[in-house]
Amino acid sequence: MYKSKQNLDILYRAFDEYCKYYMTTLPDKDELRKITFSPEFEAKMEKLVNKQKKPYYYMINTVAKRVACIIVAFIAVLTTLTFSVKALREPVVKFIVNTFRRFSTIVFDDEYIDDSFNQGITTFYAPTYLPEGYVNDTEVKGFATYYIKYKNSTNECIIYRQDLITPSALYTDTEDATTSYINDGETLLIVKDDTKKIIWHDEKYLYILVTPHHFSEEELLKIADSIEEIE
Repeated sequence: MYKSKQNLDILYRAFDEYCKYYMTTLPDKDELRKITFSPEFEAKMEKLVNKQKKPYYYMINTVAKRVACIIVAFIAVLTTLTFSVKALREPVVKFIVNTFRRFSTIVFDDEYIDDSFNQGITTFYAPTYLPEGYVNDTEVKGFATYYIKYKNSTNECIIYRQDLITPSALYTDTEDATTSYINDGETLLIVKDDTKKIIWHDEKYLYILVTPHHFSEEELLKIADSIEEIE
């Protein structure tokens, strides 16, 4: 179990690095300038431009700008058909949630991140309150993640995580899920199938709590509010 949780953290980082690498394969400005279009295409584009207001013309008045607009439009169409992308943001929450068809990414604003994440987790926190019958089943303390799984006699589980706030995105499963903000906009709630998940943060760490679906929001927040520093 310990090994698998370490690998999960490595996979998160590897996927983030892959995304960054993939972005570098997109054409740069010099490559865009080399792309040419047929006279027929140019005529159609000119006709469309003439129908728009003048300020819009300056967005596509060069070949490079037109290519960029086409790429953006193509991505937008694919996004609409495949992912149904939306961005959720609240003033109290310092992260941005981008929700895709199968998963969501959680990314913090750059100004909210300092170099302290290079030190790893220096202070560990854990819930001091749990519903009756739940006991510690698995516990893993890693460099960037602290993971605890609690289980009761009927094998229902509560999962708690403490993660470093880093420049890397955090990925969470939100396929066919509903998301909302609770606790005066300080906590993200994700309801999916037979589970409920809340995500919140302080100045240094991101916290995740996953419980069975029958737990009320009040019970989730009660567990979250009980989190204290441990030895």
